[in-house]
Amino acid sequence: MVLWWCWCCYAWLATTVRVDAGRNPLAVRLLHVGAYALAGRGDSDLQALLRRMAVPMFVGAALLATAAFTDGARQLELWVAALLIDYVGVFVNGGGNWRLESPAHFAERHGLIVIVALGESIVAIGIGIAGQPVSWLIVGTALGGLLIACCLWWMYFTVVAERVEAALARAQGRERAALARDSYTFLHLPMVAGIVLLALGLKKAMTYVSDVQTHAASKALHGLPLWTLTGQGRSKIT
Repeated sequence: MVLWWCWCCYAWLATTVRVDAGRNPLAVRLLHVGAYALAGRGDSDLQALLRRMAVPMFVGAALLATAAFTDGARQLELWVAALLIDYVGVFVNGGGNWRLESPAHFAERHGLIVIVALGESIVAIGIGIAGQPVSWLIVGTALGGLLIACCLWWMYFTVVAERVEAALARAQGRERAALARDSYTFLHLPMVAGIVLLALGLKKAMTYVSDVQTHAASKALHGLPLWTLTGQGRSKIT
């Protein structure tokens, strides 16, 4: 009940305060660094790391806060600059004196994000055919999308996740921190992004195969649906 109440309080706050507007991004960074400083009291190595990390974190937050008052290309430039500062700062300092006391919990948190992303890809299949009459073509395409999602789940949770978590548990100190940084903080980003693109591709593909009024069902997939599914914009199938 305590955990649920904490989550509910945060959910209410998140629907009231926009963390992407005004000074709020800076406030979030300040709270993050402050919480870390309290957790690292008496640990000189961690405190030194936090002092080094504070510079890129605050600069990145200042750029995000500034971007909230702009729009168009200038806003995009500020966001890109902030992200580069954040990611480079973590890469340079992330293998230092960070503490990772529970590898299993750390791995589980990232695994849950993968589950959520895979769930969205399944939901996207239904959204793509909402309101359309069911046909064997739609059923076959939906089953194909579910098969892809199941294969991704199998590859991650039975091949990748267990081995990486075991390696993380065996490592100690700086080696563990660097492995967590590279395998989870950085490499999980393109993995989750790929699953999100898959969800978009499945949604567009379902819309494509259900729209038989504007094109024949035998016509090859092309454009955005094909690019998000395969990385290429034109099919070689005729």
